[in-house]
Amino acid sequence: MLRFYRSFSACRAVLNNGKTINPFDKLADKQSLLTTGMMSGFGMRQDKKSNILVSAEDMQLREEALETPIRGVQAGRTVGVINGDTATAVRRLTTKLIANGVPMDKRKQRFHMKPGKAAELKRSQRHRRDFKKGFKRLIEIVKDARRKGY
Repeated sequence: MLRFYRSFSACRAVLNNGKTINPFDKLADKQSLLTTGMMSGFGMRQDKKSNILVSAEDMQLREEALETPIRGVQAGRTVGVINGDTATAVRRLTTKLIANGVPMDKRKQRFHMKPGKAAELKRSQRHRRDFKKGFKRLIEIVKDARRKGY
C-alpha cells in the first residue's frame, strides 16, 4: 500500500524532501516548527532547514500523518517510498505480497467451494506436503550413504 494524501499541497512537501526515509521526520519536531514560525498565521512559510514552502494546513496534515499508526492488515502491506522512487516501492510491495501468499489466496478464494470438496482438497494438499517431506528425507539419506561409500 502506498500512502496517499487529501490534497496535492500536503503531498508536495513530502515528495520534495528526499533526504530521509521518513520525510515527515524533518518537520515533525514541534520545537523547530515553533522556532521557524510555521505554526503561526495562515500564509505560506518557508522552512529554514529544507527550503520547502509549507502552509498551516499542510503542517496539520503532516502532524496527522505522523500520529496515525498503521494497524491491522494494512501494516503488512505497507512499504515506504524512498527518494520518491515509486517503482522500487511497488516492486518491494509485490515481493512482500508474494511472500505472504496473497496472490495464491486470491486464486483460492475466487470461487465458492463446497465444504466436502474443501476438506478433500485439504487432505490432498496435506498428503502431498508430507510425501514431499518424506521424499526429501529419503534423498538426504541416499546422498549421505553415497558420501560414506555405500
